[in-house]
Amino acid sequence: MIFVVLVIYLGEEQSGEIKEVGFELYQNMLKDEIDKLKDNQIEDNQEINDFIPQIDLNVPMLIPENYVKDLVSRLSLYRELALLKTDAELNEFSERLIDRFGSFPNEVDILLKVTSIKNICISTGIDLLKIGQNRILIGFHENKFSNPKALMEFIQKNKNFIKVKEDKIVITKSFNYDHDKLDFIKILVKNLYKLKKTPS
Repeated sequence: MIFVVLVIYLGEEQSGEIKEVGFELYQNMLKDEIDKLKDNQIEDNQEINDFIPQIDLNVPMLIPENYVKDLVSRLSLYRELALLKTDAELNEFSERLIDRFGSFPNEVDILLKVTSIKNICISTGIDLLKIGQNRILIGFHENKFSNPKALMEFIQKNKNFIKVKEDKIVITKSFNYDHDKLDFIKILVKNLYKLKKTPS
């Protein structure tokens, strides 16, 4: 299992010293978990992906301090969230959040949706998913896709808004709302996953 790296604002703690778990620290935390899973792979004979998707969707995604006040609890929730592989597991996680802390804010809802997208990216071999101004950029791990013929047919079919540039897929699209953006991206990566599984 591989995890998406998040920059997480955790809020000011009583010590007045811990305000943020930044990109580098959280990346190291996730790397430790990956290493543990790879060690267990020998015993369990499970497949472990060797890349961490770079996902930048330009949306606010975090567990805010005003929702979960305790720093240790928030870190524990992030770690647990990073281990979830399926939408069913994410649904169970969200139900536990509501039971413990009440209805969650928009930032948590977005975090759960992005985690679902991240899992599809891993299964599809997408290691780059980035939203810029009026465009979406997608890259595949080692610039490889298991069914290139189906991918090119998909691009050709949607050539009015999908192009290939420097080994990346570029999709021209603008959004008014974050949830519209996430819904579109999830459908998109699901379609790419289906293409991967289509017999060539």
